[in-house]
Order: sequence, then C-alpha cells, then structure tokens
Amino acid sequence: MKRILIPALLTLCGTPDANGATFRVGNAVACDFTTAQAAINAAAASPGADLILLSNDLTYAAQALTIGAQDLIIEGGYTDCSSGTSTSSTTLSGEGGSNAPVLTITGGGQRELRRLGIIRGDQSASSDGGGIHFDGSGELILLKTTIFDNFAGYGGGINFKGSGGLATLTLLDENLVLSNTAQVSGGGIRIEGTARLLLLGDQTSVQSNQALGINPSGGGALGGYGGGIQILSPARADIGASGFGGNGAVYDNEAVRGGGIAVVASGGVGDVDSATLRMFTTDPTKPTRVNNNRASLTGGAIYLLPHRIDVFAGTNTLPANACLYDTRIDGNRAENGSALYADTDLDPLGVGPSTFVAFNRGYGVCEPEPASALGAVSCAGETAAGCNQLADNVAVTSSGVATDGAAILMQSEGYLWVRGLALRNNSGGNVIRTIDLRDLELRNSLIANNAVTQDALRLHTISAADVSVLDNTFVDNSLSGATHVIRIDDAPNLTNFAFQNNLIWQPGKLSVLYPGGFNNLPIGIAEYNLSNDISTLPSLLNYATTAARFIDPALGDYRLRVGAAAVDFSPAVPGDDHGLDDRPRDQDVVIVPGYHGVRDAGAYERSEADPWVLNGHFDGNLNLWSNATPTLTSFSALNATGSTGGSVAFSHTPTVGTTTSRYAALAQCFNVPAPGIYQLTAHGRAPGSVFTTHDTPVIRWRVRTNSDLCGQADPIAQEGDLFLPNGSTFAAPLEATSITILPSAFTANTTIELRLDVIPDVVDAPISVGFDAVSLTGTGFGAALFANGFE
Repeated sequence: MKRILIPALLTLCGTPDANGATFRVGNAVACDFTTAQAAINAAAASPGADLILLSNDLTYAAQALTIGAQDLIIEGGYTDCSSGTSTSSTTLSGEGGSNAPVLTITGGGQRELRRLGIIRGDQSASSDGGGIHFDGSGELILLKTTIFDNFAGYGGGINFKGSGGLATLTLLDENLVLSNTAQVSGGGIRIEGTARLLLLGDQTSVQSNQALGINPSGGGALGGYGGGIQILSPARADIGASGFGGNGAVYDNEAVRGGGIAVVASGGVGDVDSATLRMFTTDPTKPTRVNNNRASLTGGAIYLLPHRIDVFAGTNTLPANACLYDTRIDGNRAENGSALYADTDLDPLGVGPSTFVAFNRGYGVCEPEPASALGAVSCAGETAAGCNQLADNVAVTSSGVATDGAAILMQSEGYLWVRGLALRNNSGGNVIRTIDLRDLELRNSLIANNAVTQDALRLHTISAADVSVLDNTFVDNSLSGATHVIRIDDAPNLTNFAFQNNLIWQPGKLSVLYPGGFNNLPIGIAEYNLSNDISTLPSLLNYATTAARFIDPALGDYRLRVGAAAVDFSPAVPGDDHGLDDRPRDQDVVIVPGYHGVRDAGAYERSEADPWVLNGHFDGNLNLWSNATPTLTSFSALNATGSTGGSVAFSHTPTVGTTTSRYAALAQCFNVPAPGIYQLTAHGRAPGSVFTTHDTPVIRWRVRTNSDLCGQADPIAQEGDLFLPNGSTFAAPLEATSITILPSAFTANTTIELRLDVIPDVVDAPISVGFDAVSLTGTGFGAALFANGFE
C-alpha cells in the first residue's frame, strides 16, 4: 500500500546523482573490479553519490568490507557486468575470514544496500556488529536485503551506533534480519548513541534472532537484552512494518529479558536522554505485531529498563519509554511480563527513574513528528483486523512450567496508560499487575477469556498516584485462585482516583478487593459500574445485573445487544472519546429509556443504527442463529436487493407420503429493551418452477413475558406469523408486522423468539425456500418503569 516516508529517506532510492560514478564488480572483462572492496575504495575517491553493482559470476566469500565517509549505493543481483537489470540478490559472506563484521561503516554519509545477503559475519564475542557494524552519522537504508546467521557480542545482525551527528537506519521493503546471535545483547539489531531505527517496509521482519546473555569473559550471566532489537538510550526506534508473510515485524526471537524488544536506558558516556520505542500500523488490515517471542526471565515481547545516573536518583535519571498505537502483541512467553515488563532501577531510598508505557495515548517524548508522517494509519478494528490486542501471552519458564507472572507487569515508579486495548486469552498469575506505580489509566479496554490464577487486575501504587479505571469490560476470565476480579493492595490518594462506568461480568466472583472496603469510598469515586456483584461497590449509583447480554461470547464478541442492561447506562462524558472498536461514545439508542444517560457501560458503545436482530443479513455464515435442521438449512451466497453477505437456504426432498406440514429452519431469541411497538420484516423467496408449486417462507414470532432465553417451556404471551413472498427472487412483504408490548407486560426478561419456518405447498414434493434481511425495529412508549435488569 502507499506509504509516506520523510523526504530524506528517498534521496538515494534511485540512480546516483549527476556527479556520481557507477562501478561494476564481477569476474569478466566488462567489469571494473574483481572485488567489492576495490570498488568501494574507488567510490570513496569519486565525488558525489556513487553506485556499485555486484555480479553473481563472482563468489564473495571471507568478506570484511569497510566503507568510510562517503555517499554510496551497493546493489546486488546482476547476472554479470553486462546485465542492465538486477534479477536476484548477491550474497556477501564473512565465513572463512577474520573475526570481523561483513560490513563496517564509519563516518558520515548516505548509504544504501539493495538486494544483498549479508551472512555469517563472525565478530568476536566481546565486539559489536556481526553482519553490519555502523559507527557514524547520516543514513543507512536497506532494501530487499537479508541479514542472516551473523554473530557478535552485541548486535548479532546489525550494531548501529550514531556518533558525530544523527544516524538513521531505515528498513524499507523486503528485508529480513534473520537467525542472528548476540553473545550478550541485541540479537538481531542493536541501536545506540544518536541513532534512530525506522522499521517501516512491507514484507520486512526481525525474526528468529537470539541474545544469549553470556559474559564473554568467564561465561557468567551478562545482559541478555533484546533478542530481536535492543534500543539503548538516547536511541529510538519507530516500527510500523506489517511483517513478513504471516509473521509479525518482530517474530520468534529469544533473550533473557525482552525476547522481542528491549528498551534500555544505558547511562553511557554523554547519554542524557531516554530510550524510546514507538510502534504503529501502516496497513489498516495488518497491524504491526510483536509475536511468538520468548524471554527466559522477563518481558517476552517487550522489556523496559530505566537508569539512575547517580547513587541517589533525584532528578538525574533516564526513563525508558514505549508508545504503542494500533498494534498487536501476541503469543509471547516469559516467566513474568509475558507481553510487557517494565523494570526499575531504585536507589538506596527506594526512589528511581520511571518507565512510561502508553497504549493508544500520545506522550510527548514519543512524538518527534506525527506518526502519520511515517505512514501510520488507523487500524481496521480489533475484531476485523486483530489490532489493539494483547493476546495469547503465557507466563511460563523456559522449560515450560507455568508461573504466576503477569501479562503486563509494571515495577516501581512506572506510568501505564492503556486505552482501547483488548487483553484476551493470556495465562499466568494476573493480566495486569503494578508495583508502586505512579500513574495508571485503564480505559475503553476489554479484559476477557484470560486464564489466570489470581485477580485479573492487581494494583499497588504510591500514595500520590493517579488511578483511573474507566469504561472497561471484565468478562469470562478464569480467575481460579481469586475471590475478586480486581485487587487494590493499598489505598491511593482519593482525590486522584476514579473507578467508573465499568462492566464486570464474572459470576461467582466479587468485584473489587480494597483496603478498608471499596464499598466505603466517598461519593463520586466509584460510580456507574454495572456488575454481577455490587456487595464490594458503593451502594449508590452502582448496580447489579443478571442481564449482561453480549452479542456472541462464544466467539469473543462482547459488544452489547440492544436489550443489554449496560446500554444507555450512565451520563455522557464531555469530549470526543471512542470505545474499543473506535466508534463514538455517548450514542443514544432511542428506544432504551436510559437509566442515567446515553453512555454504555464497558468498552463498547452501541449506536442507534446498529441492527437489533443479530446477523440478520447472514454475513458469510449462519452464526447467532440456532439451526433446528442443519442437514436441510444452509448458508447461500444469494442476496436480497440491498443486502450483503449471503442468505439462508432451506432445501428438502421428502419421501412420498410425508405429512410434515411445517419445518423449522433457524431461530433467534431477542431480548426486548423496552415496551413499545416493534416492526418485524424480512425477505423471502421460493423458486419453484412451471412443474411445481411454490412453498412459503414464514417467520413465527412468540413473545414471552419472563423468559430470558426464550425457554420453550415458558408461557407464550403472544404469537403470530409473518408470511414472506414466495416468488423466484427475494422480496419483502408490503407491510411489516407489528408486535405490541405494553408497559404492564414488560419485564427485564421479556423476549421475542424469531423462528424461520417453511410451509410446503405440497407436503411430499421437493422444497426450496430462502430467507434474508431479517429486521426488527421499534418505537418505545417512554418510561420502562425501571424494569431493565438492574437490582
């Protein structure tokens, strides 16, 4: 897809400038040189940005190339020196040579490497950069290049150090940093000094690298930071690549700390700034991912370590920062912090520097320019594209033994801001745990289907911390060893504490464990929460419900049905905020009376335009309908006019003498949100032929006053049939049928059962019927007498 790149990155993505020369390397008379180094030396003496073309009629073994202060493009993949077009790539191998990088780059300049394989560099176990060692300024751009199977003490694939000015390492399209090893830290890429990494290209990934964490002098433990990427302050990395194939941008790497990425404030000479990671998505259908990485100790995907420069921290500290937008962190493993671990560096008084972690929230140090200037776009959605997910991360030892670690663990002095994130299917001790935290914001997020042995959310904060837990959904988590969903180990300063508009649906668990009792909090701190349990919440403005009513919990869809008690539950909040699915908040669903306002409890917001019948247009499947006759009822690709996705087909050839006069196809139970007049319609068809008569599609509707799940044994208050057209093409009836539910007959468990039936014209003749675009709308009578599922 189209991507915006800052102009400086494009200066060498073409032919050399008018003053540059072209040098060909190969094993033929038409070649200028027979070694790559000779061509590099010639280019150094030539003015302008020069171009070196490498031919594959020559083997490039035992390479230890050096590039000084010059502007240069090296491109491989030419068949010979007379070839006009590169058709493959050229391998530069360090195997068989001295203990040195394949390519050493120093000084200033703009360099670009195209269509190269840089492999088997064998730097010493205490030195930097196995494949590429960069120590200088300017730019290094990689295009269609693989860094493979290199070794060094630090930066197994690439060690990129900015010195003498700013330096930028840019990975454009079709680059792989693959299977490199660092004896200590930075398995794939290590950036340090005044360096910046831009990992932006299509089909580009850092994968299957490792940082061993072994001291080259004596073999003890040392480092082990960043299996894929290590960022040392004051360096920063911006990652927006969608990955290679089905793998993420940072995939299958391994380290002691930070299996995927380690963000480390190092405190080196001249280091006066923080280490920073920013991630964002550049393809709306393929979020940037950090997946399937492993740490033997902490930080399976991402690890952060701040640094105090003095013995006593004071203000002389270096933070570590991570800002993550529209990303996905999944399938990672570590003993603790399987997805993310923010460490600490405390002084003897217990004071230290901070880590800053922000999901979908701006933070100044992360934003030298808007991420959109680097091609960032909004992702297509948490459920549609799998973005904004932290999922399937596992707290486990390297030998596979489960631990009580958290998916996210924040150590002392940390700041954690989480907005619009789905935390799903993680396992360990807690989903999120904080220790002596300074600031927590958890907002518009889903915590669902996690299998943890303790509380889903466990908070320990310093007394002056700001804590906001707002607009979240906690649902269907296995909390095997916990009595509560949320545990707060200490009492934060109540002037900076807000626990509001959360939806907690964990039957059998209490809501909040809090010192002195959460239910004793002053008015205004914990309010407008909806839960299966309110015994641990303040009695005023918090409500228990038995009517959570999510769209499709079995498939992880925790958006609200129109009949859910959480719809239009609390007052509007000033501002233009959005729910987890990036839809606007504070949307009034007119038929719902609105207990306190127009805002839905939890992470999702319904709008007036959302359909009430679930999957009434049969978008690709028959989900959310029960199928009474699965051998006869199936999905069809046909559509009614104006409908999309598909329809229902009922087909049957009964045996001669069959007397069945009516067949049931699909059924759905609709929870009525309020008394009112409801309008039911749909499209039907019955193809028939000149030799057969037409069967009839019909919708049987049944109202039950007090039957939450449309129990078949429960009394029926009203019922009727909506007969649909039975022509050869889909059509709707001239008028919808009306279903009136009076206030006197309405309860929180009033339902309308919709059953798609088939009436054969001839009972023992072949039957063919279709249904599509089943719709139910309505207008209310006004106040619902508070019969809305609240207790």
